[in-house]
Amino acid sequence: MHLVVDGQHGNRHLEGDCVHVEGANTRYSHVHKLFGAGGVLVAGTNFHDNQINVSLYPRGGRVPLGVTTRALAHVTNGAGFAQDTLSLWRGRLLLSFGLRYDEFATACATW
Repeated sequence: MHLVVDGQHGNRHLEGDCVHVEGANTRYSHVHKLFGAGGVLVAGTNFHDNQINVSLYPRGGRVPLGVTTRALAHVTNGAGFAQDTLSLWRGRLLLSFGLRYDEFATACATW
């Protein structure tokens, strides 16, 4: 719960009434040799879909006095990554490098 301070209309509380989350993750690992050095390649993806029902309403103490605003926030996240780790000089040096891409999309409907 979050408090929203509003001098004109009184303080209000912001509630996350309902949260629905779905998601999926994949991961692939492959042990390999590159230029004589041992390495591990890891690649993967993830997708998360979140739906949050949010309400804003005034209160008298702990008693809600009515709903002022309602909204359904929809947040989607998709990502992909690849990372390689190489062991050089008989394990004395560990070299790790990678790349990650994230995409976020948001939508909000009020009623």
